[in-house]
Amino acid sequence: IRPFGHVKRYSSVFGIGLQDQVHPTWPMVHSQNKGVAPMSLSSGSHRPEAVSDWSRLMHELGPRFAERASVHDANDSFVAENFAELKAQSVFAAGVPKQLGGGGASYPELCGMLRALAHYCGSTALALSMHTHVVAAAVWRWHRDPKSSERLLRRVADEKLVVVTSGGSDWL
Repeated sequence: IRPFGHVKRYSSVFGIGLQDQVHPTWPMVHSQNKGVAPMSLSSGSHRPEAVSDWSRLMHELGPRFAERASVHDANDSFVAENFAELKAQSVFAAGVPKQLGGGGASYPELCGMLRALAHYCGSTALALSMHTHVVAAAVWRWHRDPKSSERLLRRVADEKLVVVTSGGSDWL
């Protein structure tokens, strides 16, 4: 297993090159194996504040992700199914403060969540860490100036947004 294999493909989904991999109506993604697939699931969805142990959730989801990891590595494909499951479980709102509708996970808890996930599918953990980093920076700003990023953080929690960046310092 190549834990962080095919970074170019994953970065393309986040808007850095290879734009043909992203469907124009995000949150839909193109998968080589399954065509265009939704990035959310309608069943099993819940609010992020219901999760108290994000690492434990990764251990629950992880075995399914691990089963698919080698296929994604072999096909050089994005982990869309894994992202759909993460979205259904409100994982993208884990770091958003509870008072804004998120999971309220601390920075160490987010690190533990990503570390646990990486044991099952390094590519999913890497892609999720890109989102988590931007959210953590927005939370840092929110603690210093609530108006600066409150709207973004509420949208991440309420709309289950996946936040992306160009990789520059636009998140500060």
